[in-house]
Amino acid sequence: MKRSKKIAAVALLSLLLLPTACGDNPVNTDEMPPGISSTITRSGGEITSSPSLTTPTDVNLMDYSSDADTVVTEIEKTHPIFLTGELPDDYSHYRDEYLTYTSKSLTKTDFLLATQKYLTILSDGHMGGGLLQDGLYIDIDWKSVDSTLYLLDEKGKLTDIIVTEIAGVPVQDIMLQVETYYFAENDAARQLQYTAYCRQREMLAFAGRPLNDDAVILTVMRNGIADSMECRLTLQNRFSIYHGDDPDYIVKHRMIDDVFYIDLRIFQEDQSVDDTIRAMREAIDSGIHKFIIDVRDNGGGNSYVGEK
Repeated sequence: MKRSKKIAAVALLSLLLLPTACGDNPVNTDEMPPGISSTITRSGGEITSSPSLTTPTDVNLMDYSSDADTVVTEIEKTHPIFLTGELPDDYSHYRDEYLTYTSKSLTKTDFLLATQKYLTILSDGHMGGGLLQDGLYIDIDWKSVDSTLYLLDEKGKLTDIIVTEIAGVPVQDIMLQVETYYFAENDAARQLQYTAYCRQREMLAFAGRPLNDDAVILTVMRNGIADSMECRLTLQNRFSIYHGDDPDYIVKHRMIDDVFYIDLRIFQEDQSVDDTIRAMREAIDSGIHKFIIDVRDNGGGNSYVGEK
């Protein structure tokens, strides 16, 4: 019952929000979605930010209040968190903040980001999948490990070069904004979100550095020596930024001594899934009882594959 309710909520929300997702609309210069403070406090002092992007005069403001009402109504009817009684104490505050903010005319991006922030209170990493589909991202290969951004080499391997600032803003401050808008269900998801969304133009703006051109300067550190490098902003798809390229295969398996090793790259129906299941059963019948299912590079997919 819980699973079907959750799937219904996700599907419904995607239908509600996908038609309006338009990542190339800049954020309103006057206000940000609720919860974005003009000052970010961190150890060592305060950073006064100016959370706004330059907005062309022809940006259309629209009334999204009825859309926001629909989002809240349908979420509260279908999401399992309301059935299990596990609502956080401050849910009503976040919901009312969202409805108040969306009661006035907004740009599409304003509305989508405010909705994204509201959804994080549900503690569900699957919510909000249709928001900000396309947008501007820093054209760079890096990876977050223990909340530190490391540049990757041409083969996609970690280097010892650490990114410390993006457009003059400390990386940790940008990560705070990522946490505000993208809920992470575990640390692996959190590191993946840092990797993807620290590149996102909107997160940089909220951290105090609106980017109005097509280039950004990174401050990097290697062996204690600081340097800088220039990168471009390019229009990219959010899902490809987050999940990367499609894997070369669905699943492979092999024996490593007395361990049955399964490399599952994506939860997707495929003959190789059935072949692996059959091989697992044969291994169990032969006395094998040690199994590793490797999902380190898995981007998710159809949960039915996991059940199988």
